[in-house]
Amino acid sequence: MNSYFEKSAVKPANRENTKHFLNSDSRSQESEVSGLLRFSQFYQKETKLIKSVFIGVHRWLSFNQIGNRKLKIGNAFTLIELLVVIAIIAILGTLMFPVLQQAKKEAKSVICKNNLKRVAAWGTSYAMDYHGSLPTNGYYSGTSNYYAEFSKTFWYNKCDFYKPGGRGVPAEITALHCPEAESSVTPRWLYVDRSDFDYGLNYSLGGRKPGSTSHPKMGFLTSKKYWFGDGKFGVYGATYYTWEYMTARNGGYVPWMWDATLPFYGKGHMGNMANFVFGDGHAESKTRDEIYSLTGADLNAWQGTATE
Repeated sequence: MNSYFEKSAVKPANRENTKHFLNSDSRSQESEVSGLLRFSQFYQKETKLIKSVFIGVHRWLSFNQIGNRKLKIGNAFTLIELLVVIAIIAILGTLMFPVLQQAKKEAKSVICKNNLKRVAAWGTSYAMDYHGSLPTNGYYSGTSNYYAEFSKTFWYNKCDFYKPGGRGVPAEITALHCPEAESSVTPRWLYVDRSDFDYGLNYSLGGRKPGSTSHPKMGFLTSKKYWFGDGKFGVYGATYYTWEYMTARNGGYVPWMWDATLPFYGKGHMGNMANFVFGDGHAESKTRDEIYSLTGADLNAWQGTATE
């Protein structure tokens, strides 16, 4: 349960940030719908191609030129005709399989980014309820690395979408789960609540309490600084669990598909991209090279700093 301090020790919420966030989310939804429409058009085009090929095969089989006579449709297939049909089906399957796999990964990425935007929308609503204070990782032990003076729970415990599992029982799939991670990062460690979500919170926006940094507020959010993203996974025996925070670059706390120490390295979204949602509510896919090439002011703008 959230502590009393979450409602009292913070300043009023920044309503202008909230308005900008909602407008950005609307634009992101329009872009997402456009992407789904393109996928639908592509699917219809490929289906039409397959249908045309089979119509052609059907007509060819209906007109046998042997003896210059037309066979009826009811006549049995010859061995050669049957082999031709099988060969054509095999060729079509070979051509279509990579395309369908790509379309499936793209669809998963769209769902993942939509989930992240929903998490960010929840975070904004949370901040409005708690006078502009962003959700943070508290901890019951009072360690200085967490915002224990503010709450005793992690960010995902506070989230409306959180549906925990139990020992040996997987969590209910919600907006806290990335479909790509759910199919790629297995098996999960079904013992702790860190197996109940797939996303991480930015280290500098409440993920950890580095040094003497102040409590993160809505004013910390920007359109260039990521807020949540595809999470860092840890290992327990032969199973995996999610860390509650991430750096997306430094210290090894990077998105799971960028971690070369794990067996699912390189198996992320299309192009091995990771998904992130930013302070204004829009979501983007980023490559490892894009983020690892950032330096100086650009790096600080991307991840924030410990002294904001």
